[in-house]
Amino acid sequence: MKTSNKPLGVLQYFYHCKNEELPVRDVTNSRGHGHKTEPHYENLTENWCSKCMPRRIKSANQKSLDYLFLCTHYSKAGHAMDGKLLVVGFLYRAQKEVWQRLSRSIRSGVDPYDDTNPLGCGFFAGDITRSHFVSAEDAYPLKEVRNPRWKWFVPEEQAMHIISHLKKSRNILSKLRNRVAELKAESSQSQNRYEKRKNTRGCTRC
Repeated sequence: MKTSNKPLGVLQYFYHCKNEELPVRDVTNSRGHGHKTEPHYENLTENWCSKCMPRRIKSANQKSLDYLFLCTHYSKAGHAMDGKLLVVGFLYRAQKEVWQRLSRSIRSGVDPYDDTNPLGCGFFAGDITRSHFVSAEDAYPLKEVRNPRWKWFVPEEQAMHIISHLKKSRNILSKLRNRVAELKAESSQSQNRYEKRKNTRGCTRC
């Protein structure tokens, strides 16, 4: 099949939750960059909850690109993929009705979807039937670079190669969603215990 050098998607970097087997975002702030909300597996969006490298998302929408490729430095001690830069999935552009619905409750403050200017939208929405995520073992390795925020457009030939590689393996989106929910609950419980201990220590006469 003949391909062109025009971009088919963009690469978006996220922080992996350290020592988690699944390549989930850093929900617990294990890397010291804050509790991450993107990529938002819960409703298949990027930059819907909070801003993260918004120029990349804008560029994907301005060029009407179909693919947002998610990549990370995988971080699990002793794992064969530890420390490697991996594309672990992609969001495939959803139909406009999805963007319209999500725009009604957007949290990040970026420009919502507008029928009169769809190219100016500041978040990306994925199609549930065509977006795809895989385990670290099945991810697509990228050539290591000094800075993960390199030029982000993915030409068609490379994009098709990445897509083909990822789609050989089963979609683990449901596993990612479940694990994120578990980590959120665990983190919330830990915070509650911490607050309770702090309040108890602050009480000198009970």
